[in-house]
This record gives sequence, structure tokens and C-alpha cells, in this order.
Amino acid sequence: MVLAKEIPEAAAKLGAALEIASRHSSAQLTDEIRQTRARLEPWADTTYVRRLDEALQSCGVGR
Repeated sequence: MVLAKEIPEAAAKLGAALEIASRHSSAQLTDEIRQTRARLEPWADTTYVRRLDEALQSCGVGR
């Protein structure tokens, strides 16, 4: 369960994982990032998740 107050930290951690995944072609890590991002869907309209989505798109990961 994700609490609303944890959203900024969750988005930051996923962003860090995305940076690692972009340097190492790890399909498993990329898949985990997508799955974890999906759990943030209830907060998709927050600034933190929108920025994460932009980063995912720019790296070609998508959601």
C-alpha cells in the first residue's frame, strides 16, 4: 500500500532506478519500474508523478 505522503519519495526512487536502467540495458529493471509506476496511478495528476512520466517517456520506457 502506498500512502499519499510517500508519493514524492516513491517518484524520486523510481527516477533514480530509471537513471540506472538507462545506463544498463536491464529488461527486468525496466519491467519493475513500469509495474511500480502503475501502482502510482491514483496519484497520476500530482507534479511528482507527472515529472516521473516525462522522464519515463524521454527514456523510451513509457508506462
